[in-house]
Amino acid sequence: MLENIEVLYHSSIKISKKGIIYFDPFKINEEYHDADIIFIIL
Repeated sequence: MLENIEVLYHSSIKISKKGIIYFDPFKINEEYHDADIIFIIL
């Protein structure tokens, strides 16, 4: 299960299983255009 979780920067997390989910995408160096869901934490 952990192989599907990638820490991109600090608290920015990408989870890829059946779809792609981003949590708090911040300071990501690459331009990903594959998100199914994006959660932004305020």
